[in-house]
Amino acid sequence: MTRTHAYIAIIAAAAALTACNHDEYTGEVIEDDPNIYQTEPMPVMINLGDSPYETATKGNGAFGDLAELDPLDSAVWREAVFYVYSFSKEPGSDLRTRWSDAGNDGDICLIDATRHDLDSARLDMGKAAKLNTSDYKLLEWRDNPDSTVYYNTRDYYRSYDFFVYHIGDAEVSSVDRQSDHIDIRLQIDGSQDLLGGKAALTDGQKAMIASKEQGDEIMANHYSTFSANHEVNPYVQLDHYLTKVRFELYPGGDLKDERDSSACFESYIRRVEIDSQTAATMTVATNDEAAWPLQLTFDERTSRLVLKERYLTDDGKVSDKDSHGNDSIPVKRLDFHEEDMDKDDPYDRIPQPLGGHLLIAPTDVMTVRISMYNDRSDNDDLQGDENMPPLHLYPPEGAAMFEAGKSYVVKLAIYGYQQIEAQIGIEPWITGEDHKEEIDPDDMINGY
Repeated sequence: MTRTHAYIAIIAAAAALTACNHDEYTGEVIEDDPNIYQTEPMPVMINLGDSPYETATKGNGAFGDLAELDPLDSAVWREAVFYVYSFSKEPGSDLRTRWSDAGNDGDICLIDATRHDLDSARLDMGKAAKLNTSDYKLLEWRDNPDSTVYYNTRDYYRSYDFFVYHIGDAEVSSVDRQSDHIDIRLQIDGSQDLLGGKAALTDGQKAMIASKEQGDEIMANHYSTFSANHEVNPYVQLDHYLTKVRFELYPGGDLKDERDSSACFESYIRRVEIDSQTAATMTVATNDEAAWPLQLTFDERTSRLVLKERYLTDDGKVSDKDSHGNDSIPVKRLDFHEEDMDKDDPYDRIPQPLGGHLLIAPTDVMTVRISMYNDRSDNDDLQGDENMPPLHLYPPEGAAMFEAGKSYVVKLAIYGYQQIEAQIGIEPWITGEDHKEEIDPDDMINGY
């Protein structure tokens, strides 16, 4: 798949209306409309499942099927927080307007963090939500799960844009709400998956609307009380803004030659780092996409992101810390597999995963730094940046970048201490074939 698809739906829930508080409405219900069924207050519910009008997208990785994910990834998304903004589509709507501002009444801002969120430190951000626990498709508001948000009921044709983003536990230094866009300044450490998107009608929805008697009117006012009463709900496609990288080890050399093979099995990988830009500005909402597209823009300065192990704690949380609170950094020596003996190409041998994965800024050259030691040297203090030159890896043939939204595997063939060869493959974080590309000879360590 080219993107992780997440969908936000506004669904009619008649039962919910009987339990709502009056102050949850944006205005009074219109009672003199001849088509009163079209103006019933419609609650906002967020759905991260597949659109019912897009049957071809089933199985594309949309939220809701966490059981098919890796247990660690499943645990991450069970706890994930998504932030939601919603603003009127009226030209010139000021995105600095908060839901709680006097005189707003939902005419400009329908949803942000000032609407019943308890985290005062993030009041300029979107309203926080998490996946529910019944089907992991619907979102419930994190701080007040039983609250309900409704479309504007004073102006049932007033339509809204919906923006959703996810930043994990990235460090946020500021939120800048301007009249035409909202920016977040943040810092990544290699563990956060950054996603963002805006609601747009799918092809299936457009076809459904065209089949209706009031199709033109619905199309002109979609994402409103009126359109929601006609089962037109916003779906937001979330884009990955980062590049995913993981590592595999392979024994190099002739495994039938005892002297040749022993070197690779006596060498340890003790630390892996990737150089990456880490400070960025994330545009998460906009009313002028030409001037302020939804995107992630990195500062030039780079830092070293360390590959860590991820594991599930006793309470089902994902952690990359050991029992003492230190970073869980993998130390790996190759395992011997007898079935590898008859395979001459190291990359045809059984892959041995190293650590979890890193999420890095997209780049045209991936700089990887590896620290090793040899169990015959009795010297555990070797530092990779002092003793080994970095590997400079390039995208698969035909690609100019290690792209956002794509997942790569760095395959390291270990021939011995400080003797490494590398290949790059693409994995199905998106749809992609496995591409092998040997490292440039100038980047091979000690002539390998």
